Amino acid sequence: MEDKLIWRNSQDGEYTVKQGYHFVMARSEEGSSSTSIIAQDFPWSKIWNAHCMPRCRELLWRLCKEILPVKANLFRIGIQTDAICPFCGEDEETINHVFLQCSEVDKVWFGSPLGLRIERVKSQDLITWLGNTIKFGDKDSNGLIFTIIYALWSRRNEWVHKGKRLTWAQVLDRVHGLEIPPATIQDASSCEVDADVQDLEGAMVYFDAALQGEGRLWLDSMPPCLADCFVQTTFN
Repeated sequence: MEDKLIWRNSQDGEYTVKQGYHFVMARSEEGSSSTSIIAQDFPWSKIWNAHCMPRCRELLWRLCKEILPVKANLFRIGIQTDAICPFCGEDEETINHVFLQCSEVDKVWFGSPLGLRIERVKSQDLITWLGNTIKFGDKDSNGLIFTIIYALWSRRNEWVHKGKRLTWAQVLDRVHGLEIPPATIQDASSCEVDADVQDLEGAMVYFDAALQGEGRLWLDSMPPCLADCFVQTTFN
C-alpha cells in the first residue's frame, strides 16, 4: 500500500485552503486569549506619559504587544533554528526570560537607581507585572523602569547582532546615559527626618543601596508590585 500524506483535521484526510485557514485562526485565538485579557486591562496611557526618552516608550509598547523579535517568537515562525537564550544558554529566550528570568539581568535591576531585587518576581508574567506596576507608578518611576528595559534590550542586540557582550556595569552606564533626572527622587542630604521616629515601629525606608554615595530616598508611595522588589530596612 502506497504511503500518502493526510490532513488530520478533516474527515476524509484531504487538505483545503479553507480548512487550513480555519485551523490557523483557531490556534491563533487560543494563543491570544490570555493576551487579549491583559490588553483590555493594561494601562496603555501610562506608557506614553512616562518620563523617559521616546525610544523607551516605543519599546515598551512593542514589548506589551508581544511583537519583540525574541528567539522564541522567531523560532515559532521558522526564522530561528533554536529558541535558546544566547546569554545563559539554559532556557528559551522569551520576553519573560530576557527581562526577568535570565540570570544575567539580576545585577542590572539591582544596580539601577531603583535597586530592585527582581528575583522576587521572576515567576510572574512580565506584562502582567509591568501593568500592575506602572498602573500605580508616577511618570518618573515608570520612565526609569522603561529605560532599564531599553538598556537590557540594547545589550541583548549588541550580543546577538554584533557579537559584543556588554558587562552589567556597562549596561548600567547606558541606563544613566538615557535617564531623564526624576522629579520624585531627592538627595537624602536634603531630607529632614523627625527625631521622634522611635514610636514608628518597623517604618520602612526605600533607598538606593546599589549606588554608593548617591544617598537617595524614595519619597512617594509606590505600588505593591514594585515595593516587593525593593531593599527594605527598618528603624525604631
